Amino acid sequence: MKSSWGLSIKMKFMITVFACLVLWSVMLVSFSDLFTHQLLSAIGNVDSKEAKDKLLRWILTADFDEDSCLSRHQSSLYRKPSPHKPSEYLISKLRSYEILHRRCGPGTRAYKEATKNLIGHDDENYANRSVGECRYIVWVAAFGLGNRILTLASVFLHALLTGRVVLVDQSKDISDLFCEPFPVFACLVLWSVMLVSFSDLFTHQLLSAIGNVDSKEAKDKLLRWILTADFDEDSCLSRHQSSLYRKPSPHKPSEYLISKLRSYEILHRRCGPGTRAYKEATKNLIGHDDENYANISVGECRYIVWVAAFGLGNRILTLASVFLHALLTGRVVLVDQSKDMSDLFCEPFPGTSWLLPHDFPLMGQIGRYNMGYSRCYGTMLRNHAINSTSVPPHLYLHILHDSRDVDKMFFCPMDQTLIDKVPWLIVKANVYFVPSLWFNPNFHTELIKLFPQKETVFYHLAGYLFHPTNQVWGMVTRSYDAYLSRADQTLGIQVRVFTRRAGYVQHVMDQIVACTQREKLLPELATPVINASRSKKLNAVLVTSLNPEYSNNLKNMYWERPTSTGDLVQVYQPSGERFQQTDKKLHDQKALAEIYLLSLTDNIVTSAGSTFGYVAHSLGGLKPWLLYRPFKGRVPDPPCVLAVSMEPCYITSPSHGCENKKRIDLATVFPFVRHCEDTRHDGVKLFDDTKDEL
Repeated sequence: MKSSWGLSIKMKFMITVFACLVLWSVMLVSFSDLFTHQLLSAIGNVDSKEAKDKLLRWILTADFDEDSCLSRHQSSLYRKPSPHKPSEYLISKLRSYEILHRRCGPGTRAYKEATKNLIGHDDENYANRSVGECRYIVWVAAFGLGNRILTLASVFLHALLTGRVVLVDQSKDISDLFCEPFPVFACLVLWSVMLVSFSDLFTHQLLSAIGNVDSKEAKDKLLRWILTADFDEDSCLSRHQSSLYRKPSPHKPSEYLISKLRSYEILHRRCGPGTRAYKEATKNLIGHDDENYANISVGECRYIVWVAAFGLGNRILTLASVFLHALLTGRVVLVDQSKDMSDLFCEPFPGTSWLLPHDFPLMGQIGRYNMGYSRCYGTMLRNHAINSTSVPPHLYLHILHDSRDVDKMFFCPMDQTLIDKVPWLIVKANVYFVPSLWFNPNFHTELIKLFPQKETVFYHLAGYLFHPTNQVWGMVTRSYDAYLSRADQTLGIQVRVFTRRAGYVQHVMDQIVACTQREKLLPELATPVINASRSKKLNAVLVTSLNPEYSNNLKNMYWERPTSTGDLVQVYQPSGERFQQTDKKLHDQKALAEIYLLSLTDNIVTSAGSTFGYVAHSLGGLKPWLLYRPFKGRVPDPPCVLAVSMEPCYITSPSHGCENKKRIDLATVFPFVRHCEDTRHDGVKLFDDTKDEL
């Protein structure tokens, strides 16, 4: 009896201590694990120990006003440093949960739909209804304060493990006891959701004891698109809706890549247009000679300006390449907006802009830069006009199909060390130069950490950067809903003819038919047979070409004769404008809509060497059938090849080494950089498969 009584006293004491620990925990949402981790790594030793302890120990976010909840910001001042640190996985799970809560909480469209479906349905029929992505668990207050805190922490953990949203019964004055734990953005209805964040000790130990269970749905949406939730949905519908039109992807971004992107967003907000840092940097851009400029303090912000050149496919590929270089070197990307970029893409970074302001000091000149410009890096190298003691305010980088070997020295390690000192880089490019970055030893290790799956570089960067504006997205969704959504199988065919007379060519049409039927992408034709016993499948074919004859001939072919399988083939072409009209707003918007539509198909056939096709299949995470270029008007045999890698091709890759400047075949340096399947021996691309070349 005495033993039992003693045990009871111990249990009560443990519960009391435990409840106190939980109550002391500060209620709030920690900002993304990646944000926290990268912020600390980005600013390094400059961080005070107190700030770091406060962020990591209590898993807190800075997205709250201090005066609204003093305990959140001050409680750490009254505690001794804790030896119990939360795991990075816990922080990641909390970030994912916060995004889910913002998407599904009170006042959102999802919450209204869920509550609307809650009543008026019998149990038998409700199981067959679509309830959306949001599921809930409601905590009802009962018994004393200690019980409430313990049970609410338990309910929250269950929600964390199962992907549900916690809603708190506020009838017991919970709002008079605890601050709101999740940050709320002004664009949302103020939530009356009270949740007690349990102590770091409780969280860390409990999760480590019971293990981790992922909420696949919430994690997929967060990790698949690497997106931040810090945007208003209505301002860019494609950012929030594109995942609804795609199949689940097997290609997950690395946690290191996500962390790096969060860190970049902080840098861009600190250095982007309109900031004091940007104003200082532009003020120093002009009016200084090269000899003195090396001694001028340019601050922490360095920039790389992307100048639009050539067609839409080239622009998307080169902008992704420039952004990756910025990610590797700590620069801020600014985008030349003279070519209607703002009419094509939403802003990718929250709380700032990537558009180069119109009053940029060099705005009137950058469009005319070429190899003859005195501050072209290749020209300065050739003239021995640049060294570590003579740093110009800016350099022009010429990375085009006609680049000289001296221009391509930009990719070499020693040259990068020198270029790092230049605060402003102006880049004009029309090639996907990402593979060259892997040849730089200074970047190699970082790239492997960012992209363990090497052939997903563009797929992840494009999924993060390029979200069509609402006008373009409307074109995409209307076409998809009308012509592709009801099909059993969808096929995209992109046709680009590289001849002086780039119109309709019969042998190209023959090649398309040969490829699609040989690879069983489309059924062959047959003599009329009545077959009523088999259900017919619908194959939807999306054709994109400047010429409508290809789709018309394909449409007539399957209209005039039945298929050997009895299946139906429906052919659709959104536009056929006869010739390319780059820089015309509506033309470019239609082109972007067609790229996205192609990326949403189940299978895709594209023309060899077409940047338009490269973007479409890589954006969709698809390995395309590549149509070989015809030779002397003949259909190649075989007519097409299935790509081994979904990465775009670097068509005019460097052909020399950095140290000895001898010509080398870059496809022989690393097993994961090989010749492109469609250009034979002209270009290189990234592969995960390291088997012998096709």
